[in-house]
Amino acid sequence: MHKLDDRSDRLRELGAEVIEGDLLNPASTRTALQGIRRAYFTYPVADGLMEATTIFAQAAREVGTELIVNLSQLQNTPQVPSFRNLQHRLADEVLNWAEVGAVHLHAPPFYENVRAMTTRSVAEQNAIFLPWGKGDAIVPLVGAEDVGRVATALLANSGTPDQNAYDLIVEMPTVIEIANTLTTVLERPIRYVEITDAQWAQAVRELINAHALDHLSHLWRFFRESRFRKVKMVSVRPLAR
Repeated sequence: MHKLDDRSDRLRELGAEVIEGDLLNPASTRTALQGIRRAYFTYPVADGLMEATTIFAQAAREVGTELIVNLSQLQNTPQVPSFRNLQHRLADEVLNWAEVGAVHLHAPPFYENVRAMTTRSVAEQNAIFLPWGKGDAIVPLVGAEDVGRVATALLANSGTPDQNAYDLIVEMPTVIEIANTLTTVLERPIRYVEITDAQWAQAVRELINAHALDHLSHLWRFFRESRFRKVKMVSVRPLAR
């Protein structure tokens, strides 16, 4: 944990050993990884991803980890959606070069983030205000709990993963479909209202940091203009037996 608080108290109550550390501090990271064979690496949408990845990779190499599950971002597009996405692509390579058994989870945006940004307007105005175009653009979303379950399965299984990376996409809804789903669940009409990038940035400026604001602004524009098509997902066997 970056800091000890109510979250770490709950983990400790569940039987977890909690260590306070800093991914931007080499000594702290090295101490946290001592005696650890398998680790989950994730970094917030904030400045410092490349530094933290390099520090973590170096520490993992020094202590001899056998597997690191790395939470990355979607990479199945020739165009890089944002600078943050570029950082994740480079960070994946850093972990690969370190030869620490890295497996990358290529995840699209978390639906929880979209929920957090629209909850108030849905509750107060029965509306979703987003810069997602006319409403037909497809935005791939994944649940944080689902990502956690995939990471846990990879870490807990004694086998070696079949792949170096996994694309994680659970749903690919349009914003109109999101509004229709909310209408059904909440049993009242929920409408989508298109706003400009500038209007959205102004609305969330006090809620998220500048790094996240830049990343999401570019991501919304990318999905709005790329016109993704819905695809049929195929189940694969994730682990060697």
